[in-house]
This record gives sequence, C-alpha cells and structure tokens, in this order.
Amino acid sequence: MFKKLFLTIIAIFLLLQFFRTERTNPQRTGNEMNIPEYVQPILARACFDCHSHDTKWPWYSNIMPVTYLLTNHVNEGRKHLNFSEWGTYSQNKKEDKLLEICEEIEEKKMPLEQYLMLHSEATLSQEDIKTICDWADGVRNELQSSSKTGENDEE
Repeated sequence: MFKKLFLTIIAIFLLLQFFRTERTNPQRTGNEMNIPEYVQPILARACFDCHSHDTKWPWYSNIMPVTYLLTNHVNEGRKHLNFSEWGTYSQNKKEDKLLEICEEIEEKKMPLEQYLMLHSEATLSQEDIKTICDWADGVRNELQSSSKTGENDEE
C-alpha cells in the first residue's frame, strides 16, 4: 500500500514537470525609478526579485510546484509595487507607495519570511530600514512639494 502511494506521488511529481507557468522578466521600458546609489544595493538584494523586472530566478524555480508558487509571488509583488514601472504611476500612487515601503519594512512585513528563509542576504538591518525610510520620505516630500508648486502655478 505504502509503495503504491509513494510511486503515485512520484509519478504525479514527474508529470507536473511538463506543465510550466511563465517566469518573466519583461524588457525595460524606461519607466524605472531613479534610485540613488546608496539605496540601490539594499533594494536590489531585498526587494527587486519580487518588485521589479530584475527577478533572479533560482535553480529551484524550475521545479513544479515551486515554479507556480514563485511565479505567483513575483506576479503579486509586481502588482503591488514595481520599481520597473514607477514612471507609469500617478503622483498620488507614488506618494502612497513610498509611504507603504517604509511601513512594510518597519513592521517587518517585507521582505516576506518565506523569502528570507532562502535568501538571508535580503534581511534588512535597522540601518538599512532607516536608509530606505529616509530616502522614501525625502522622495515623497519632493513629490508633495512639486505638487504644491504645480498647483500654485496653475492658479
């Protein structure tokens, strides 16, 4: 009985390898966010695999059902925030996302715990969190200032 169950599971696992979900890294469109050099490496190691078109697909992402799970995580991450599509966001969306970035990392919601289990280098130190939050707050303040200046110009 156990042998039949084991062989069935192996057969299903092998059969699943013929069904793939598409793992993509879309071409750059020129809509990427301009990130300063002191912040770029932190975001690259902790955020870009799920929140940009620069995903590094590890070897295990070729194995079903892992392929499906990782592809789903990346697609969801890109849907919520995509640094590679930043230029397509409205002013309000940019301001909201910059606020969310800081909130999510301060509350340790990002990077996801599952991701950190396999990518310990993505763990953010308190210094990393402060660097990202200071940067995000600065960009948000610049956006808000330019918005107010633009409103005054229109009046």
